[in-house]
Formats: sequence, C-alpha cells, structure tokens
Amino acid sequence: LSDYLAHTKELQPEFTATVSFNSQKLGVFKFDKNSLFQPEREIIIKANQIHKGSNSLHISMSGKGRLYYNAEFVQYIKREGQPRTVTASGITINRTYQKLVPRWDERLGAMRLQPVESSSTDFASGDTVRVKLTVNSLRNYYYVLVEDFLPAGCEAFDRGRLDPWEWTDWWVDKDVRDDRVSFYVDKLPGGKSVLEYEFRASIPGTYRAMPPTVQAMYDPFVTAAGLEEIFRVR
Repeated sequence: LSDYLAHTKELQPEFTATVSFNSQKLGVFKFDKNSLFQPEREIIIKANQIHKGSNSLHISMSGKGRLYYNAEFVQYIKREGQPRTVTASGITINRTYQKLVPRWDERLGAMRLQPVESSSTDFASGDTVRVKLTVNSLRNYYYVLVEDFLPAGCEAFDRGRLDPWEWTDWWVDKDVRDDRVSFYVDKLPGGKSVLEYEFRASIPGTYRAMPPTVQAMYDPFVTAAGLEEIFRVR
C-alpha cells in the first residue's frame, strides 16, 4: 500500500473541486498536502432545493491528485395522527412510560432504579424511562413480533446478546435498533402479557411516539397497533 501511495502521489494533492447542483454552484474546495488529515467536507442539499422530476449533481476538479466523494440520499416520511388498529384477531397493545428513580430495595439491601407509580410522557433530559408494553389476547398465538418505535431524541439501552443458559425472560429474543425495539415471541398466551425495556431521554424537544405494534409473523390478519403519543423531553 505504501508503494502504491508513492506511485499515485495521493498524499501530494494539489487540486480544486467544484460542486454544483442544478447549475447552481454550492462550493469550491481547495485540497493540498495540509488537507490530508482534515475532516471531510460536507455539503447538505435541502429539500426545497430539489426540483420535481430530474435533478443534476455535478462534481468537477482541476489540478493534480485524486478526488474521492460519496453521495447519500435521505428521505423522511411524515407520519402523524395514526389511529389505533384493531382487528378481528382480538389482540390489543397498550404502552406506558414511567420514570425510574433510585430507591432503597429492602430485598437486595441496596439502592436500585425503580419506576414511579404514575406514568407520563414528559421527561427531563437524562431521565431513565421504563417502557411497559401490555398485550391482551383472546387466545394463544404463535411466532409473534412486538415492536415499539423510540421517540426521536431518545436512546435505548442495549443489553447485548445473552447466552441461552442466561436467558430468563418468557419471550425468546430482543433486537434493539436505532429507531425501535423488537421482541420475538414463540408463543403468545391468551390473556395479559407484559414486555418491558428502558431508554434514556436525551435531546430536548417535542416528539411523536409512533404506535407500538403486535403481529403474527406468518399471518398478516393477526395484527394490532396502539396509540400515537406526544413525547416531550425538557
């Protein structure tokens, strides 16, 4: 690799790059040997700059060296005011948020985080929040997926993968992603079932918490969704 860099002279750039979008110049950037360890140059094209139909992004360079670039398209879909979904399957799902506070645990003989009695959708930045998902079913269902979408500005705690002999929960697996927490259930018993996880409220703002969902993975007619809520972080 060192010989290759010496041959291509990539560590000795001396060029200027020009970026244009729809014939409008967005920036001119000079690169030389002092630019090698500087952060990447980032250009953001906002939605109001994009025309309906075709658009043109043009990147050109003059001088000696090699220009590396990448382009990323990010699209956000507006989702709000979604109603509760109820089907003939008889499954329903509800969600509550509770703040966790340190309290003395007589059984453990130590302080530990425990939920307050009342639920809320208004928290301070840095609060630890327990999410309680309650699924009610009229009968047994098999291979069920329960998902809850995280409010923006919040980050879930990821426990990581557990070995089979460490597993104590009644559901079989959990997947924590950037925007949601998913629970995998081999057998959902009839009656009331509860799933819980925790996240931290981080970035202040007013957000929409998308409805939690429950669905049979192999039967699209067995599905339900809870309520969308306004979630605030102060």
